[in-house]
Amino acid sequence: MLARFDQDVAPIIVELPHAVTQNDANDHNILVDKSGARVTGMLDFGDMCYTARVFELGIMVAYGACA
Repeated sequence: MLARFDQDVAPIIVELPHAVTQNDANDHNILVDKSGARVTGMLDFGDMCYTARVFELGIMVAYGACA
């Protein structure tokens, strides 16, 4: 996996859209409304960093927060 990252992703990281990300989006850090259908806020910004925006999605998927 790391070899594929080095080969396929690392060379194009600078070309991807970047932003400040929360970088730890998981079900313990996301606040939702009473119905659970809408995100209303986020907690725990200790891992916040400036990085490729798509990495935030990868972190959420890894935690299962997008279920």
